Amino acid sequence: MMENTPAPDEKEITILEYLKSLLAHGTRAETGASALQAAESFEEAPAGAPESMTRSEKRFSWFSAAAVLLAFTAQMLAGSRIAFFGLVFYGASAYCLFQASRRQEWRLPLRAQTKENWQYFSGKTWLLFPGLGLATSAFLLFNGQRFTLGASLCWAAGIFLTLWALWNKSGRDKAPRVAMSERLRKLLTEDRAWFFALLMVMAAAAWFSFAQLKRVPPELVSGQVDHIYTVRDVLSGGAVLSFPRNLVSEPLQYLWGALFTFLGGAQLSFMGLKLAYALANLAAIYYICRLGTEIFDRWVGLTAAFLLSVSFWQIIQTRALLGSGLVLPLGCAAVYYLFSGYANHKANDLLLSAFFVGLGLLTNKIFLIFPLAALVTACFWLMFNREAGSGRAFFSAIAQALLLGAVVCVPLLRSLFDGPAAYLAPILSRVSDYEIALSGSPIRIFFGNLWQALGIANWSNRGSWVDGLTLNPGLDLLSAAFFVLGVCAVVFNLRKSKDWRPAALLALYPLLLLPSALSLAFPLENPSLSRALTALIPVCVLSAVGLRAISGALLAWQPSRGSRYKLALVGLVFISIIGFNFRAAFSEYPAAYRENAWNSSEMASLIWQTELNTGFPQNVWVVGYPYWVDARAVAIEANRMGQDLALMPEQLEQTLNVPGYKLFLIHPLDSAAVAKLQQLYPTGTIAMVESSVPEKNFLIFLVEP
Repeated sequence: MMENTPAPDEKEITILEYLKSLLAHGTRAETGASALQAAESFEEAPAGAPESMTRSEKRFSWFSAAAVLLAFTAQMLAGSRIAFFGLVFYGASAYCLFQASRRQEWRLPLRAQTKENWQYFSGKTWLLFPGLGLATSAFLLFNGQRFTLGASLCWAAGIFLTLWALWNKSGRDKAPRVAMSERLRKLLTEDRAWFFALLMVMAAAAWFSFAQLKRVPPELVSGQVDHIYTVRDVLSGGAVLSFPRNLVSEPLQYLWGALFTFLGGAQLSFMGLKLAYALANLAAIYYICRLGTEIFDRWVGLTAAFLLSVSFWQIIQTRALLGSGLVLPLGCAAVYYLFSGYANHKANDLLLSAFFVGLGLLTNKIFLIFPLAALVTACFWLMFNREAGSGRAFFSAIAQALLLGAVVCVPLLRSLFDGPAAYLAPILSRVSDYEIALSGSPIRIFFGNLWQALGIANWSNRGSWVDGLTLNPGLDLLSAAFFVLGVCAVVFNLRKSKDWRPAALLALYPLLLLPSALSLAFPLENPSLSRALTALIPVCVLSAVGLRAISGALLAWQPSRGSRYKLALVGLVFISIIGFNFRAAFSEYPAAYRENAWNSSEMASLIWQTELNTGFPQNVWVVGYPYWVDARAVAIEANRMGQDLALMPEQLEQTLNVPGYKLFLIHPLDSAAVAKLQQLYPTGTIAMVESSVPEKNFLIFLVEP
């Protein structure tokens, strides 16, 4: 087929014509063409359908349209807790998608794999000896359970030398580098559709990452207070290998928060740490884009990046400060390099995957499932590839990954060596009767948990109000529907394709749900948005696959009266996804959070206002009461992190010798504390402060000198 090239005197297109051309790409069945060529032809299709297009390509994709409408209906029923009819409609949607596949209304673009020989150990293997020696020295120097300068330098040098020893230096033929100016010129002149879409996704990612950082989440809870005080301890020189008092004891996230605060030169604050993790999460968006591109095509990659960047699941987990701030950046990088390594026979990428998994193990315990995920992925590659040397490459990759991973995890290994109980207790308390007796057979509980966890994207979750929207699906309405369509598209394509990558991606979903499903002792905690966070990686890619397949089918239609419907259709889908996630992350989540969290920010504001009214700094105390506000949260909000504002009722008499103004914050039901203060300070004044949230009122008792 001849390429449509514009005539030399052709006029510049208008922006409307450009947007229409962006949406006019159709799906073509090209007999004999490779998957990669087919994908590129989809991207480069002209705005107007050529006369040579077959009648089937011009025909409207009725089965694809029915599939997506039925999927939307099914997800609406699932969101309304109508399970039976939701499953019926999803089944009908899958049937229509299958019929659409038989009629070639859609196809699954798959990127071509590299078939070059594996290359290992290119002359620097001897560096393993000093690398492992330095790692061993670091293990011994970490005996004080602290990141001392000497131990940290030995550890970093051991990682560097081990990585250098295993790094493949022989190299392959590489394409010549293209200057940035030339690449930009090509984007603006020859690839404007991609450039426009890329700008839109970058804008959405930036806005959702940094919008309303101060307001979402709106209050501090004890887990977040522990996180902030841990970062303060690191800044003060207390960088230890483990922080067992926190919800997540691994140190890397606290080191990142301390480094960001130090380099930024700003005061440690709740908002500052949210900004640190939001910036780190941009790496997750970049790597999931590369993952989708590596397996399918660049449009799937860009759509996956968009879905992850606007996902309320990701936004809430990143900002909740409960130990998940670095999970997605490290997880996306590890999965991308894993797939890229096996698909392109790049041993270096497999090393990078092991490196990021090692860092993940220093970040959160949910990365303990990643070695199993990597092994399963490698097995899929081995089963689908019967080439000479595949077995050797398989075992060599595993050996190198274990070696490098062990070096990266030296601080964790030392912490385990000195105190295994502290690290293993949170795990054993969930997977066994270590803390409480199991309610039945472990096997029965596990498979029941796994079944419930499989519905985390479409049905419900049981996370807390601190880091999620309880009893709601983990995805918005449209993303959840496209996720099911993407899963079905991959399954239907397996009978045609011998590619291992879609099958391995599909298998990653239940595997990455295991940290949540293994909560055998506390099944009511499953499914958990925080423990299943890495499952969002295959979820977003599969949702992008579903959207890519359906859009390719529907946008291929060329009606005689123009293609404006395409602009409206794509705009409606993407704006709806943005709207649903915006409402969940920036409206429903803060509202539910405020209803449950104590209003420490209002108490801090009252302290500032009292100081402004009196003209003197206040001596402030938060009188202790069961299940009330954390006094440390009030101190942080009032910029008094160095002060201990907590005061138990039996300690009230100790305030008599404190000079100056005195301000006491009291629970409204604590009549004993009020009576005691009135006895100690007969001239003191008491008042009820009405909160903006019902049932969050509190008392203040002001004593003037």
